Amino acid sequence: MFSAPKGNVQTQLTLATLLVLFLSYVLSSATSYYFMRQDMRQWRQLALAQHPTEAHRLAPEPAWGFWDFLIGPPAPGHRHHLNHNADPQPSSGDHTATPQTPADDHAAAPQPAADDHAAQPPPPKETLGQILNDRKPAFIRFGIALLLALGTGAWLSRLFTRPLKALAQGAQAFHGGDLEHRIPAAGTNEFAEVARTMNDMAVRVSTQLSTLEEDGRRRQHLLADIAHELRGPVTTLRTMAGAMDEGLADDPARRARAVSLMLITSDRLLHLVTDLLELAKLDLHELPLHPQATELRGLLTVVLQAHQEAAAAASITLHDMPDGAPLTLTIDPNRFAQVMDNLLDNAISHAGAGAAVTITATQDTGGTRVVVADTGKGISAAHLPYIFDPFYRVDNARSPKDNHSGLGLRIARGLIEAQGGTLTIQSTEGKGTLAIISFPKG
Repeated sequence: MFSAPKGNVQTQLTLATLLVLFLSYVLSSATSYYFMRQDMRQWRQLALAQHPTEAHRLAPEPAWGFWDFLIGPPAPGHRHHLNHNADPQPSSGDHTATPQTPADDHAAAPQPAADDHAAQPPPPKETLGQILNDRKPAFIRFGIALLLALGTGAWLSRLFTRPLKALAQGAQAFHGGDLEHRIPAAGTNEFAEVARTMNDMAVRVSTQLSTLEEDGRRRQHLLADIAHELRGPVTTLRTMAGAMDEGLADDPARRARAVSLMLITSDRLLHLVTDLLELAKLDLHELPLHPQATELRGLLTVVLQAHQEAAAAASITLHDMPDGAPLTLTIDPNRFAQVMDNLLDNAISHAGAGAAVTITATQDTGGTRVVVADTGKGISAAHLPYIFDPFYRVDNARSPKDNHSGLGLRIARGLIEAQGGTLTIQSTEGKGTLAIISFPKG
């Protein structure tokens, strides 16, 4: 697999900054010296225009080379100025020149320029030492500029690579599983924004991992609870079947009792399997629902009538629905009736003799609210956080006729949430319990 070579970002940034500063220096020098050269050419042309007979005394046309372009022209007094080695000649406007007599006017006329050129020796060639000596100030300026560029590049690279190093350390920490590590995120620049994003990502990943771990533990507990719940009915069936097979139940009364226990246990086992299948479908969002406009008061009245006999057997007073205006709600009536059956069954089973159970339904601008209230024993605060957990029971005692799978409340909440509502339980030990179903307006 191809891998890019690992580079030092700080070094690269330093070199890049140095290159930018150097190019800026060269460009500014080139621009400055270009205009200086133009000025000198204009000065030379002006001098020639004013004194055409003294062209031999002017410096030659400026022709700078690479070093002139890079670090500037040589020091004044060498190539780009008047030739001070030549003997000074009086100018035509010099009134202090040696006086001339009229008789000598023709003899004093200026000689041709060729004689002057012949009289001027060629300028001496500059040696390397003279060139270097002339350019010493330019080299010093160049060295100072280079040092300043290096210092500036190092400072800028350190300024920019410090947050990069922090990001790299954070990424390595996250890769190693240390999701508690936090990257410093001071300021409002892009580095700080990336740091905050990575910190938020670490928090979300940590939360998701914690949720997955908790789900794993819950699944392990669920499997253990399923095995525990199945073991009782299966053991009972195995015992009764063995007794009948060995002829221990030949007595008609004993045989009838064994068959009755087997039927009860089979129903309990079937109920448990059915609840498990429904719970699995709810978790996978595959449970079919058929919502339709439903009149709540009529539906709740039918559910109450179906539980009157069980309430009377448990010495529970089950109040009828109070009169009121019709309440219409779009729900799956069969699934909602299943939830109400579960809540009423729990109230009748656990409220205790002498308690009363009431159902109320209200509808306003905030939505629809259905409350199942009992005046029974209530639930202690220690148990309330866990009552929706699968197979959780406040009372671990169980009779052979107990047909509760321990999944009823969990399934009831899943059915209500699948239809857009919420189910909460409020209870005070010794005072009673409230099961509250709420559907928002809409």
